[in-house]
Amino acid sequence: MTPKISRLTTISASFLESIGIRSILCLHKRPNPAFRKGKASTHPAFMILKPLRQFLKNKNTFYFIAAAGFLFKYWLVIGEEIEPFYRPADDLNYVLMAKSWYWWAEYNAWTLLRPPVWPLFLALVNVSEIPLKIVQELLLCGSTFFVLNRFRKNGINAALAGITFILIIHNPGWLLLANRTLREGFYACLILILIGQLIPLANKRLVAIRWYQLLPTGVTVALIYYTREESILVILFLFAFVVLFWGFKRKLPKKKVVGMQVGWILLGFLGPIMISGLATRTLNYSIHGLFITHEFNDPAFKKVHRNLLRIKPEKPKPFVPLEQESLEKAYEVSPTLATIKEALSGRVGPRWIVATNHMSRDTGEIGGGLFVFALREAAMEEGIHKDALTARQFYEKVGEELSNGFRDGKLEKRFVFSSFIDPELSDYLPRMPASFLRLLKLTFEPLEDTDMRIYYPRHEVFSTLDAYDEVANRRHHLAYRKVAWIRGWAFVDGKQITHIEVHDQNGIILDSTTEIGPRPDVKAAHSDKIVPLNTGFSITLPKADYTDWNVNVVFYTSDGKSMFLRANRLLKTGPEVHINDDNEVLAITVDELKTGKGDFKVQDSIQEWLWRYHGKFHLFLGISAIGLLIMRYALFKPHARQRHFYRWILFILTIIGGRMLLLTISDASSWIIEIRSIFPALVFIPLLFALIFQEALAGFKTNRLRW
Repeated sequence: MTPKISRLTTISASFLESIGIRSILCLHKRPNPAFRKGKASTHPAFMILKPLRQFLKNKNTFYFIAAAGFLFKYWLVIGEEIEPFYRPADDLNYVLMAKSWYWWAEYNAWTLLRPPVWPLFLALVNVSEIPLKIVQELLLCGSTFFVLNRFRKNGINAALAGITFILIIHNPGWLLLANRTLREGFYACLILILIGQLIPLANKRLVAIRWYQLLPTGVTVALIYYTREESILVILFLFAFVVLFWGFKRKLPKKKVVGMQVGWILLGFLGPIMISGLATRTLNYSIHGLFITHEFNDPAFKKVHRNLLRIKPEKPKPFVPLEQESLEKAYEVSPTLATIKEALSGRVGPRWIVATNHMSRDTGEIGGGLFVFALREAAMEEGIHKDALTARQFYEKVGEELSNGFRDGKLEKRFVFSSFIDPELSDYLPRMPASFLRLLKLTFEPLEDTDMRIYYPRHEVFSTLDAYDEVANRRHHLAYRKVAWIRGWAFVDGKQITHIEVHDQNGIILDSTTEIGPRPDVKAAHSDKIVPLNTGFSITLPKADYTDWNVNVVFYTSDGKSMFLRANRLLKTGPEVHINDDNEVLAITVDELKTGKGDFKVQDSIQEWLWRYHGKFHLFLGISAIGLLIMRYALFKPHARQRHFYRWILFILTIIGGRMLLLTISDASSWIIEIRSIFPALVFIPLLFALIFQEALAGFKTNRLRW
């Protein structure tokens, strides 16, 4: 080095020493001797920054932030309870399966439709007598704490881990799922636990791994695999883990040794899947006669669904995998399928057309991939699902008849990649970029809870409400705080009202009364009209938190006719008038209105704020992390001894990207993806950005400036 360059280096070092950061950034490989002797530690700037840095890195800081976040979350949801939804193939299905411990229920079209893990978990919660709402919140917070504490022990800044913990547990998607009996939240928690179990394994060499060390992780993998139908993704995640942490850029022994070791690893990871699968098949066979894990995987049912999708229509329609045109062709070649034509196309089909109209925008087609549920419901109405073997024989026969139709040339076929995706690739492929952007916006833009909510009152006709109360251990004072009780009077001129019913959007009777009491004051006040003496009533109404609330109060009169009024018009005191097509006038007045406790207005407003602004925190953390990483690479050369997080970043990207790809294809082809489906990917966004942030922060500790 020439004297001129040495002088420049000395000046630069002196300048850095004067501002107190010479101990952080060194232009020389050999630090100034003054700093080696500790003189820099007495600089005021260093004295201030050192305690702050120690505080941010201390494990107690993580524990404090996590505890504060947990207590705030508990306060935020203290007024929430599991919401009862009348969805026989979804929320309600899990509740009824849990009530009978999955296997010991009367067989119908929904009994074995889903994998067993989530219903069995609900059954265990029921036995514990702990409210399901509390269990779900504890599971989320516990699994998030577990994985972030493991990352903290492996180099992530304690304060950064604590902030990430708060962001994950306050994701608005969880505000939705923790109040439901859906499995997506449970599924996301299992993946968080899986990642936490993989962290210590990632620090070991491939040849040092023993198969029995992988068994706890394998049990978690088995639980994930039998929670959702698309859980084959977890196998891809494990493959990515093995490649990234044990194969990529690692010195490996001979191929023979590696092959044997990989075999033992597969045994540890996948052995529990095979054992639990065999146990499930054995139980299903002993009870129902079907050697399957669940009926979505039943070869006979899959063959029917796949063959129906293979029928090529003349004019394919967007978001309609199976057109009515194709279904009519199937009736012609399959006499067995034609036996349920009246139920499928006449009764059940129209109901599913209405339910899926927001997907297809077609008043004559079942939209999305929901035809499979319509098919099973129609078969159940025709008595096909009286037992599992009868149903299996029906689907086997239909599948064989459709296959013969293709072989004989009676049906023109098309390629089907998956039974849950529209076969018309040319139709939905142009929509995939727009679908990807729409799903990406769910990460950063304000979210909206679009799921239809109705809070049912207790009523003997709606017996499934008792199942929700029993299985979910619902707390009565919270479960019924969103129910309104009204007292008033009603009459139709010249007619006696005999009874009143409350109908939901599916026609389910939520409440009813035949007690129409005397109200002489009303009769006297309307002496100019023919008003019966008995006009008084009281009834309960569910409240709803969305504007287009299609629940009706139906008034039946003595002549066998009825008139109805939207229920939201009665959630206030005062008179209401309704005139029907025959110019008959229904006069009604609500004298008294009682609602449940409204003591949680502050929490409700904060939750609304989280729905609106949580994505902004994702955006801020992401921009900060990526910007800091770019700055780090612009300023510093990489250091060989530095702890890197590249592999973990790639692994989390694999988890997010795998699900995003699957959902993008589904959204473009068959389904409109909602928050509940994408939540198992959204929950990992803060973790991804935290790892990028930590990778950038670690680079500033090196002594290798680029200039």
